Amino acid sequence: MSEDNKGIKFDQDKPDYSLLPFAAMDDVVRVLTYGAKKYDRFNWRNVERHRYEAAALRHISAYKQGEIMDPETGLNHLAHAMCSLLFLMEFDRIEQKKPSEKKDVQMTLNFTQPMYIYSDMVYNNKVNEFLDKVSYETK
Repeated sequence: MSEDNKGIKFDQDKPDYSLLPFAAMDDVVRVLTYGAKKYDRFNWRNVERHRYEAAALRHISAYKQGEIMDPETGLNHLAHAMCSLLFLMEFDRIEQKKPSEKKDVQMTLNFTQPMYIYSDMVYNNKVNEFLDKVSYETK
């Protein structure tokens, strides 16, 4: 293959991990490692999300007030905040993967025939879209 003939790879729409500042991420991994030793490897999965919301804000507050390094770990407060934020993002990702509970809701339009709408339609804002397609009859 000559230098003029470059290979083709269709990866334009894939995440570009070369953009990630790996040196900064090393501190995040150090915080994760510290937490795994202090508590347990995946203890974070069993902690209520509001605790991580509070922890992230605490570390950001300390950083904004001029304390760059966490006194307990000696690691950057922002690395601690990023760990908490990553945990919250993972909780969101897991929650989105759960199948929505299908609950039937009975509605009566113009007091004529019952109509059933599933709760996932409500969560996806599809009720109005659905109702727009229903023909209304008046008596």
